[in-house]
Amino acid sequence: MGVTLHYKGTLKSTTLIDDITDELVDISEARDWDYQIIKSKEGSASESGLILNGIMTGPKGCEPISMTFLSDGRLVSPMLSVFPEDDIKRFLEDDDYYAFTKTQFGGTETHIEIVKLLKYLSSKYFDTWDCKDDSEYYQTGDKEKLQETMGFIDNAMTALDEAFDEHGDALNKDNPQEMIDFISSVLGVEDIEVKIVNATIGEDGIEIVDENAALEELLEDASKANESSDEEDDIDLSDLLDMDGLES
Repeated sequence: MGVTLHYKGTLKSTTLIDDITDELVDISEARDWDYQIIKSKEGSASESGLILNGIMTGPKGCEPISMTFLSDGRLVSPMLSVFPEDDIKRFLEDDDYYAFTKTQFGGTETHIEIVKLLKYLSSKYFDTWDCKDDSEYYQTGDKEKLQETMGFIDNAMTALDEAFDEHGDALNKDNPQEMIDFISSVLGVEDIEVKIVNATIGEDGIEIVDENAALEELLEDASKANESSDEEDDIDLSDLLDMDGLES
């Protein structure tokens, strides 16, 4: 759950993959961003079948920006690799596939910084490009609305934390649907899509959390936190949940 930028595009030429990667390395090092170069050896593929080249980078406090490409120059996020092979094939056949970067925890200034970068890269390197911004800042430049949207979601996450503190011990952690129904009732929304896919860049490279493991961990944390009277930290579910139908 959180303000997210969704973007897709195809490079003007496949020869630009190295150029955009090199420029983003320079930008990352100048701004002290963590980054990782993704380079598939010729003829090789990951277990998912994806062959990608490019870079993952971005400011601390938010998900990495995906600038990784198929051999035809189409932008595809490495996070797609957590899905089953059939789903990957379906996503890639769908013209509505978008990579995404959640900026909620980076704050408004980080969101604005990433928007400026995406606009710069799209104009310089991309033949086709589209970006959807949950806050609509990308399209409107309305900083006040961006702040309001992020504030609204912060309040929703606080409500979830408080609800789990009070009622989490009554939830059946082996029943994901019960968890989803509980979250839906707390937030007062009907349509919740759980997209438990999250990534960070650390010393060991890109760490991607897959759906099943993340949901199991989320349920486990909720149960443990309510079993222990010594637990003081709030449960932070924000980086594991994304919702459709939640309006600001």
